[in-house]
Amino acid sequence: MSLVTLLGTLKNRDIRLKLDDGEKIKIIGQRDRLDQALLDELTRQKSAIIEWLKEERSLSRPPIVAEPREKGEAPASYGQQRLWFLAQMEGAGGAYHISGGVRLKGNLDRVALRHALDRIVARH
Repeated sequence: MSLVTLLGTLKNRDIRLKLDDGEKIKIIGQRDRLDQALLDELTRQKSAIIEWLKEERSLSRPPIVAEPREKGEAPASYGQQRLWFLAQMEGAGGAYHISGGVRLKGNLDRVALRHALDRIVARH
């Protein structure tokens, strides 16, 4: 089982892993959700899990906090005002709804990508 699959399985069972002082992995959650096969896999991949947890710790970011403002809606930016004006003049169209894809080459930092997506999901 790959490390990604193992971590996904643990997440689906609502089990988290934490690195205690030193090289000890702490299991957070209901241990009865762990079967012997998962425990064996945790033991087998202990060094990879420790390395991953250390990366997690080093990539932790402060939470995104909304700026305080007075009650009511935030004022529209210049770009938002411009788009609103064009929509009033031309009608709603698809000109500003451009979809597309980007192909990236190189190694993917899965931990950083997961952090970024988790922060976006938590915010919205």
